[in-house]
Amino acid sequence: MVNYLLADMVCRLKNAAKLFFNDVLILQNRISYFSLFSLIDLGYVRSYHWFNFKFIKVYMFYRSKLSIIHQINIISRPSSRCYLRFWNFKGTRWHNFHINGLFMFCSTSYKILTSTECCILHIGGEPVFMTV
Repeated sequence: MVNYLLADMVCRLKNAAKLFFNDVLILQNRISYFSLFSLIDLGYVRSYHWFNFKFIKVYMFYRSKLSIIHQINIISRPSSRCYLRFWNFKGTRWHNFHINGLFMFCSTSYKILTSTECCILHIGGEPVFMTV
């Protein structure tokens, strides 16, 4: 059994990007589904489909034989949770991540959002992972 399913998804995506896999299987759960939806919107992942009742097959996106995902890191873990309110994003380095090609994803009461979307919607949340 996997204790932290989001960390498992991030680890599988990171390893697939390093080894230039065309597709990777991740465990199916709600937070992985919403995270994939955000990654597809930003162009980090090409597409996905349901493999069976337990796995989702994710197709990686490469440009000029290089992975779009250079680095992906978990920020908040079950042992060390941190929560940010929407005003913590404004005027700090978290809000300007998208300018440098960095995106921080936050788990909110709605779904997984980027830090920029959290500022626009005035929603705080738990920063879960960021991509480079």
